[in-house]
Amino acid sequence: MNLRTSFFAAATTLTLSAGAYALPGGDPLSGKFSIEEATRSLAGQGVLTAVIDTTMGTLTCELFEKDAPNTVANFVGLARGLRPFRDPISGDWKKTPFYDGLVFHRVIPGFMIQGGDVTGRGSGNIGYNIQDETNVPHSFGQGGMMAMANRGPNTGDSQFFVTEGPTPALDDGGRAGGHYQIFGQCKEVALVKSIARVPRDGMDRPMQEVRIKRVTIERRKGEPAAGVTSGSPPPAGLKPKTGAPVKPPAKPAN
Repeated sequence: MNLRTSFFAAATTLTLSAGAYALPGGDPLSGKFSIEEATRSLAGQGVLTAVIDTTMGTLTCELFEKDAPNTVANFVGLARGLRPFRDPISGDWKKTPFYDGLVFHRVIPGFMIQGGDVTGRGSGNIGYNIQDETNVPHSFGQGGMMAMANRGPNTGDSQFFVTEGPTPALDDGGRAGGHYQIFGQCKEVALVKSIARVPRDGMDRPMQEVRIKRVTIERRKGEPAAGVTSGSPPPAGLKPKTGAPVKPPAKPAN
């Protein structure tokens, strides 16, 4: 996931019957992992929520389990240590809380923050990809949207990003092109903005480490994440994504 300046990608188009598909290397689950498995033994009732405790504060993110069940299942399964993944460093398949201790490896003020890579460089791969779903009824029309980074269609895995304001260019048919899978929304947009503004180098990597201390998945009663409309669209010409930078399309997609 390294993008050079101000646009970053997530993955997906609606295939409700599809989950993850395995890459060469022996996914123990053969690409099959459901929302029922991901939320197994989860106590309580209410909105499925990811509480992301970082070294700069806490993000409280509603997860869209009904609208993007396979994407949410993957995130929740990794966070709870229920979904096996291949460690890109050791090559071993593991089953442990994935996100705890990882850093936000890419931040772009006015746009988004990105994390979820074991290598901390945005180049890691966890041995399988998840297929795209649909973003309807959600869009990038407000801040705090949580989406999967990708290298193209059906290539999401563990890396995700959170926007700080409206980024309609990321919507299907928008200026960025491609499909960027939305699977949740975080309430604390002010914290996203703070993280996005830590000092960074020319590759948008924070020079001040911002770490995810722990991700807790729980059910909470109460109101869903409120729509936030503060912020401005990112500069044109970049896409959110994992891997090498991608050139923007010559013309906006229809």
